[in-house]
Amino acid sequence: MATSSPDFMSVVLATTYTTSDVRERLALLRRFLEDTFFAGAATPTVERLEEFLDTANAGAETRSVLARWLGAWAGALARETLYERLRSIERDVSALPVLGIIMPVRLREDEMARLGAWAREHVDPRVLVDSLADPAAVGGCRLIWNGRERDFSLSYFVEKHREELVDAVLEVFTHTTGGKT
Repeated sequence: MATSSPDFMSVVLATTYTTSDVRERLALLRRFLEDTFFAGAATPTVERLEEFLDTANAGAETRSVLARWLGAWAGALARETLYERLRSIERDVSALPVLGIIMPVRLREDEMARLGAWAREHVDPRVLVDSLADPAAVGGCRLIWNGRERDFSLSYFVEKHREELVDAVLEVFTHTTGGKT
């Protein structure tokens, strides 16, 4: 059983921060290489990749990343070992640590890149970020790391301090109405 070389993972980690982007890009790369190798073309080229990505409606960032992956890996991707190599890369990606972040909104690509860069610097240099949108996380976020979830949302802190909030509201009500109900 082959494992992907560290060069494969270093290219993935240098170009992609999220689990969803890695999976999407690996799936596109797999489809492109299948189309290339099993439809008569001998060699995957950046020109063929661009044509393929036109039909797949891939975004600019994904196009750039896949061109970089292809340039870095072209010599190691052969028809005879394609599936073994891709399975190896997928196994290695699955073994990477994941920081889950649940926020009330979906982050833009540039925001995810900033968050991913921060996570690589402060959490783990090989971490991928898994981002989910959940309106219940309003006013903060929830983080999942090493199987533990930490809730930093406003709703969590409101519930945590519920009695204090109710007491404060009653006190304000009492002062504004002069104690009359």
